[in-house]
Amino acid sequence: MVTALICLLFAPASSAQTADREIVRLAANLYQVRDGAQHTVFIVTADGIILADPLGTSTAGWLQAEFEKRFPDKLVRLVVVSTDLYTRIEGASLFNDTAVVVGQSKIGEAVRRAWQDLPGSLIPFDRNASHTLEPVELTSHPGAAALMARDRDGDGVLRPSEVNSSVTIVEREFERSDRLNANVTVLAPAAGAPQLSVVWFAEERIAFAAAIPGLLARPVRLNQPNATHAVAWARAVAALDFDVLITGDGQRVSHADIEALRKYLDALFADVAAGYEAGKSVDQLQRSVTLDAFAAAPFYPSRRAHIAELFDGVRIVTADLYGFASGRYVLPDSAYSAGYSLSRRPVVPVGTVGLRVSGRMLGLAGEFASGPQEMIARSSAYYDERIAVRDSRVSGLIRIGGVSTALVAGLSSTTTDARGEYIARATTGALGGRHPIASRRRGYGVTVGGEATVRISTNAAFLMTLRVTGAVSPARGVAPVRNLDVQVGAGLSIRTHRRFRTPN
Repeated sequence: MVTALICLLFAPASSAQTADREIVRLAANLYQVRDGAQHTVFIVTADGIILADPLGTSTAGWLQAEFEKRFPDKLVRLVVVSTDLYTRIEGASLFNDTAVVVGQSKIGEAVRRAWQDLPGSLIPFDRNASHTLEPVELTSHPGAAALMARDRDGDGVLRPSEVNSSVTIVEREFERSDRLNANVTVLAPAAGAPQLSVVWFAEERIAFAAAIPGLLARPVRLNQPNATHAVAWARAVAALDFDVLITGDGQRVSHADIEALRKYLDALFADVAAGYEAGKSVDQLQRSVTLDAFAAAPFYPSRRAHIAELFDGVRIVTADLYGFASGRYVLPDSAYSAGYSLSRRPVVPVGTVGLRVSGRMLGLAGEFASGPQEMIARSSAYYDERIAVRDSRVSGLIRIGGVSTALVAGLSSTTTDARGEYIARATTGALGGRHPIASRRRGYGVTVGGEATVRISTNAAFLMTLRVTGAVSPARGVAPVRNLDVQVGAGLSIRTHRRFRTPN
């Protein structure tokens, strides 16, 4: 009685039980349902019936009657909603008493939003587009009286919350996949496109999807969903072991067709990702990425559009360890050398190690640089000084540029250690003679520079570097002040992490 009432409430005026419907057996316990142009499937198990996409309430009511007639000892235990298209899943309400509704979490959100609006079968009656129904708008609906009986507040206006009081909300949600039993798994290969969910019947070697990427449709459609979601979908579905996939509009897609799409999209993605990382533009990639091996595929003529879609969606994150040896030239400290004869090497060897994390054109790097002691001596008629100086520097840098060239800039902290002695010859007493020197000071500055990279393998590259550091707050002690130094070097960079990401 309740089922009949719900069917009456939600059935469009033109519906009839003599509609063009059929149930066809696909395997021992797996069946395909057709209602006009819409298709779905169900499987009969020892624990009950698992139904995918119950379609509208009229279809679901007919199915319920067929289940009672064909499988009198079986109840519908699970209803799988594989799409966020409400007209394909609103019939789930008829199985409230016995079944749990399963769906990807974003489908669950879509159902909750739909609960706040009129069912699709009633929208044509909302002639003033007010998202409510008034008695005058329901004069042609066979269930008008029963519908208006749901007007709980008695204000003469039927609101979505009153109409949808029996529509089931998704009760069992999942993110990527849900194994319903040993044989049946539902998965969402592209999390960003829940309407592409797939129900896989492993033993029967059959899969079902209400919707598939437009690249597989006949005729081929674009942006349904975009190519980045199609990459994730094709990879996940091609990994399943099945022979044919049945769609919500009755198409049959072979596993070989899906595997061909996967190979095409993987090859396309690899070329686009490499070009993206190298800093190439969309136009450059559309000219250079031809993929001639797939020229006969039905989706190939739209290759240029696919490249643009993938390019817009791809993101890259890399991590590199690097090291380089360099020579550092320090601008002389005129105040330190005034009046003295100065002896020092003009260029000091320095070793630098660093870690860099980068996107396509922007990255962050941390560096530590140090080298051997530098011997500095200065003397005058009455004074001799000899010190050993060692600088160590920590820098935090922003990197702007592509794979082959980049600019860097950031802040640095330089610690200067000095040890030695001086001799005061023209002074007697405690001030004369030999005296030790010990100093440790820290200064702060700004480092700018650039680097060029020549890749020698997938994960290794030859690196040429330039660093110029100017002191903002120099270390002032017994050693010469480092107001400005220039460091030029070369080394190796080793890639430790490389990940391309697409929204899916």
